[in-house]
Amino acid sequence: MRPTLLALLLVGSTAFADVGPKPPKCTVPVECLTCVATGQADAGYEACLANAADAGLSKSECSDRSGSWLTSYYCPPGKEASRGCGCSSAEGLFAFAALVLLGRRKFWKR
Repeated sequence: MRPTLLALLLVGSTAFADVGPKPPKCTVPVECLTCVATGQADAGYEACLANAADAGLSKSECSDRSGSWLTSYYCPPGKEASRGCGCSSAEGLFAFAALVLLGRRKFWKR
């Protein structure tokens, strides 16, 4: 039992050491305008911001980032880009199953 528990602890600690889960992408209504910044001076991004301002759109609080790329969303009043919870039950289910199996082994050895 101890080698199994040690293996579970080592695998779990290395897999999630300094890396958090990636947040889910924003859910964007069709009416919203999407502007992508590449991390460099970009005339296309500036034009996108100007188009959003001309259309009376406001910047949504939800944005997506991937490396140096930033995707911002500009939506009309009453519409907003939102992010789901990003909940993944796979890790919790795995941990629960491991605890149940270890508990059963200890219970049946009595």
